[in-house]
Amino acid sequence: TTFTIGAGRTLTAAGSAVTVGTNCNFAGAGTLLLEVSAPNTLLTYTTPATSAVPNLTIADNVALAGGVAGSNLTVTTAFNHTGGNINLGTAELILTGNYTRTAGTYTGTNYITWNSAGVWNHGPAVTYPKLQVAAALNLGATGMVTVADELYLNGFLLDQTTGGVGYLTIGDADGAVVRVAGAGNMATGAGELAPTFVSPTDYIFVGASSNPNAFTWPANQARNVTLNTNAGAIVTNSVTRTINGDVDLTNVVFEKERKKI
Repeated sequence: TTFTIGAGRTLTAAGSAVTVGTNCNFAGAGTLLLEVSAPNTLLTYTTPATSAVPNLTIADNVALAGGVAGSNLTVTTAFNHTGGNINLGTAELILTGNYTRTAGTYTGTNYITWNSAGVWNHGPAVTYPKLQVAAALNLGATGMVTVADELYLNGFLLDQTTGGVGYLTIGDADGAVVRVAGAGNMATGAGELAPTFVSPTDYIFVGASSNPNAFTWPANQARNVTLNTNAGAIVTNSVTRTINGDVDLTNVVFEKERKKI
């Protein structure tokens, strides 16, 4: 079943729940608006294994839930976050269009995933529990971005060309995870800046061969390192580094030009 929202129209869901069934989606050039009307304080949006909305605006407290393990909701054209907290609970939020945030917060244990050639504008300072970079992303010089729990560099570069001021912080007092797949890395070209790491970081390498640079993996940043890539993949260590915790090698070649443990 497809629910089509016509161009110039807004469909507002203001109750306590929106449940999308298997093989059901929203379509059309209009906007689905999620907000909360009293006495409700939270709207739970439940997606099946996968579902899509072209244009989604969240203006109030919303919990994103999945009907099965690995569920996701994809916003294909424009995602606008204007207020409220989005709890990324048992479903992943995938953005394949433009992203504009003017207010609002994020909590939960799942990813917000950028997989778009569109415009990213996170607005004022924001914290993401987990951010997955599955397409090239330039944060830009707006508010500070903190990735508190996990940054997943999934095959693409994360840039912060921000005029000499760093806008990216990774981790909190409890540490963080940086997960790297294939060509995923922090960009290191002219005008690029290294992120600020709050505390020791666990590194996990998956997928294809990787060569993490010094912005992605600074010399003394690693607590534990896990290499669980595709069979035959190579993780290249091209700078001097110290690993302060455990090393777990599974199904990988660790090519060490210079390495200190």
